[in-house]
Amino acid sequence: MQVCCALSGKAASCIAVLAVAALAQSPASGPGWDMIGQNQDNSALAASGVISYSKGSFDSATGMKCEGEVQCPNFQCPKSPTCSGQSSNEFTLQLNTNSFRAARCNNAPSSSCMGEEQFVFTNSQCQTDDFYPHSPSKACVYIEYWLQGYGTRSGCPSPFKLTDKPGYCVVNSTNYTPVPPQVLTNSLLESLQLTGEVAPAQLTLAGEPVKVTGQVTQDKVTLTIGSTSYSALGDNIFPELGSSPNSWTFSEFNIFGDGHGSQAVFNSGTTLLVRTAVNSGTTSAPRCNGSGNTLESNNLSLLGTCSQVGGPSPAIVFPESLASGHQGSTALLYDANDGQADVVGFGSNGNQSMDYPNISFRTSWSSMAAGNFINTSGNPQQVVLYDQTAGQADVVAFESSGKAGPDFQNPGIGTSFDKMVAGYFTGNGREQVLLYNSNTGEADVVGFNTDGTKNLDYKNINFGNWDTILPGAFLTNGQQEQVFVYNRKAGHAAIVTFDSGGKASPPVLNTGFRTSWDLLVAGHFIGNGRSDRPAGVVLYDRAAGEVEVVGFDTKGGVISYPTNRGFRTTWTQMVAGDFIQDARDQILLYDQNAGDADVVAFDTKGGESLDYTNHGFRTTWTQMFTAPFIGNVGEIGPEQVLLYDGNSGEVDVVGFDKNAPQGKAILDGQNSRYRGSSDIIAVGALVPN
Repeated sequence: MQVCCALSGKAASCIAVLAVAALAQSPASGPGWDMIGQNQDNSALAASGVISYSKGSFDSATGMKCEGEVQCPNFQCPKSPTCSGQSSNEFTLQLNTNSFRAARCNNAPSSSCMGEEQFVFTNSQCQTDDFYPHSPSKACVYIEYWLQGYGTRSGCPSPFKLTDKPGYCVVNSTNYTPVPPQVLTNSLLESLQLTGEVAPAQLTLAGEPVKVTGQVTQDKVTLTIGSTSYSALGDNIFPELGSSPNSWTFSEFNIFGDGHGSQAVFNSGTTLLVRTAVNSGTTSAPRCNGSGNTLESNNLSLLGTCSQVGGPSPAIVFPESLASGHQGSTALLYDANDGQADVVGFGSNGNQSMDYPNISFRTSWSSMAAGNFINTSGNPQQVVLYDQTAGQADVVAFESSGKAGPDFQNPGIGTSFDKMVAGYFTGNGREQVLLYNSNTGEADVVGFNTDGTKNLDYKNINFGNWDTILPGAFLTNGQQEQVFVYNRKAGHAAIVTFDSGGKASPPVLNTGFRTSWDLLVAGHFIGNGRSDRPAGVVLYDRAAGEVEVVGFDTKGGVISYPTNRGFRTTWTQMVAGDFIQDARDQILLYDQNAGDADVVAFDTKGGESLDYTNHGFRTTWTQMFTAPFIGNVGEIGPEQVLLYDGNSGEVDVVGFDKNAPQGKAILDGQNSRYRGSSDIIAVGALVPN
C-alpha cells in the first residue's frame, strides 16, 4: 500500500508532516488560547514498568449538541470556532504512545531518530487515497507507525515511506477494519472505548510472575461501541514497544480532528470526563503527565483537575469542557426585602453561566429599566433605578463578572412617578427614561451625561391619562423613538414624539380604539421586519378572543389591519420577540391555567400566519421577558423568553425552533436556585459578552 505522507494521527498531508515532526520531540508552541491537542493534554504516565495495554473511554459526556471540524492552517486553529455550519461527525479517537528509541532507529543516520505508535479510529478519512481507498466505509480502525527524524532524504527502512520532511517516515498497518460511520451524541461518546495492545514484557505483581491468558504476540487496536467491537491486527513494527525499558511509558487518549492537524469543535456547555487506563504490571496509579503526542486538537479546555486512580485498572481521569459563558442579554433580579440584586447570565443550553449577587442595593427602589443611558455603543448597558420615596434616580453600571460598579446618584427627581420606560426619545444616541405619574398625568423625560449624571429633566405636565405606555420606533426606523399610549376607559390611543429637549408633542388622538384590549405589546410584526417598516402594536381582547395588529403613518395616524378571530379567551400574558427568525417579531401568548404557550406570527397584512401551541408549560410563571439570552444557536431563533416563577424562584430560558415546525419550544434551560421574592426584573446587555 502506497502511503506518501502523514495520516490521521498526525496530519493528512505531506506539508503537515513537517510541523508534526518538528513538534514531536519538543513542546508545541501552540496558540495562546485553551485547547486540547498540539501537545497540550493529560496523558497517563505509568507509575513503573512498561505499558503493554491501554484503554481510553469517556466516563461521561454532557451538554454536547453539535460537533464540527475546522482546519488549522499552519497548525493555528481559529480562536473562537463554532461547530455550527462545519462538517459534522468528522473526528478521530486516538490512543497515542510517547516517542521512544525504537530498534528501527539503530541504523538511522541520525541519532535523534524516535519511534511512535498510534491506535486510531477515523470516522471519515478511511476511504481516502492516503488511507485505504478501497474501503467499503469512511470509518475504520487501524494502527499508524512513525519514525521521526530518521535521517536524510535518501530513504526509509522498509516498509516505511518517506515524507516530504527529510528523514521522517510513516506507514499504516496493512490490516484495518471498517466501522459504520458514527453520529456523535452524548450517549455515543459514553459508549466508546479505544484500546491498544502490544506484546508485553514479563509482568510481575508483588514480585510474582503473572500468567497472562491469551497473551498477545503482536499489536492490536480495538474500537468498542456499546457491546460491539471492531479490531485490527497491526504489523508489529515495534515489537519492543511493550517490553524494552523506557519504551511505552505514557498513553494519551482523546477525541480530535480527523487528520490534517484539524480541530474537533464542540458547542459551549460541552463537558467530557476522560479516562485513560494503562497496564504496566503495577496496581499503582499512573501519574498525570501534562502533554500529548498529536497535532490534531479539540476546542475543549482542561479544567485543572486530573485524578490518579490505582487498583486493578490503574488510570487517570480528567474533565475537559468548553465553558458555557453567557451568550447575550442578562437579567437583573432585585429583591427589595434585603436589597439583593443578582446579575444572571445564561449559556447556550439556557442554563445559568453566571450569577453575581450584589448585596448592597437599597431596599426602596420602586422601578428599574435597562438601556444605553451613558454610552452609544449598545453594549454594555446600564440600569436606571428609581426610588419613589426619595425621589432619586441612580444609573448603575456592571463589571464583566456582574458585580455592580459605578453608581451615579441623581437626587431631586419627583416622588410620585409610578411608571418608568426607557427609549431613544431625544435622538442624541443615548437612551432616556420617561417617568410617568398616572394621578396627575405628568411625564418627565430624564437623560444622563456620559458620566451618569443627570443632564435633562423635562417635565411634561399635561401628558394625559394613560393606562399603557409602550416605547418604540413607530413613525420611523431611525434612532429616535416615540411612545404609544392607550386609555382603555376612553378608547383613546396616540403616538407621542419628543424633541431634543424632551418636550412632548401634542398627541394626535385615535379615538376609535375599543375599550376591551387586555394585553398590548410593541414590535415589528409586519413588513420585512426591522429593515423597512416601523414598529406596530399587537392588541389582545380576552373576552372576544380577538387579536389585531395596528401600525401608524408618519403623522401617528392608525393603519388598521383585519381582525384575527378565534383566539382562546384564557391567555394571561403576552410578550413579543423574534422567536423564529422570519424577519418579523412574533408574540408568545401564555395561558397560566392550561400551561400552554403559543407562538403566533403575522403576515405583511397583519393576518395570522403561524400559531404553534406548546403544551406542558408550568402554570406558575409570574413574569416573562424577551431578549437574545443565548443568541442564534443551532436551530434556535435569535431571541428567547425568560420565565420567572415568583413562588419557587425558578428562572427558565426557553428557545423556539426557527425551522419546521416553527415555534416549537426546543430549549428549556431550567435554573431553580433563585429567590422567589424578586420584586423587579430588568433585562439587558448589562455585562460585556
